[in-house]
Amino acid sequence: MKLNKRLNVVIAIDREDGSTVHVHSTPISTDVFDQHYRALSKTYVEMHAGGVGNVGPKIAYKVLRDVAKTLGCWKDPGGVEQSLIGEIYRNTMVLVPTAQGYEQVLFYQAKQQKMIDPEDIQEIEGRLVFFTCSVFLMQRHELSMLYEMLLYWGVQTTALNSTDYMNSLSTSNADANSGVTVAA
Repeated sequence: MKLNKRLNVVIAIDREDGSTVHVHSTPISTDVFDQHYRALSKTYVEMHAGGVGNVGPKIAYKVLRDVAKTLGCWKDPGGVEQSLIGEIYRNTMVLVPTAQGYEQVLFYQAKQQKMIDPEDIQEIEGRLVFFTCSVFLMQRHELSMLYEMLLYWGVQTTALNSTDYMNSLSTSNADANSGVTVAA
């Protein structure tokens, strides 16, 4: 698979009740990246230079927060928390299973309503920030390494928007039998 800056990421989260929610996120806009490139690039460098690249997806949100606070741009109006994290949240939908299939809930709303365990929220935020830093800052030929790392961390990529991805979930059932028999 060839990664590019327009691919969406999906993270499947197994909940304690046995159900699985799917977190679908589209990348931030180039304008938001341009506004926050300094904090994102310093986060990327700190994760890799500090020897934490292999655990980057788990701590990327925290590293970004610390970097932005050091730069003095975390809480400012239009700062990293409000603008960058805000856009990541706005671009992220949680696909929650229901009796009728799935429903889409904004990530922020799912977080506020505790639809996802707080530990899982932290991992989701970390993976989304890690993806954001990496996809915008890695060279094109390095993106295949990012794809392998994302798979390791349980992150899928898709060209589908959240609605199309959600619709594919209700039709993809490994236990279903089509009734068709294959001739020997």
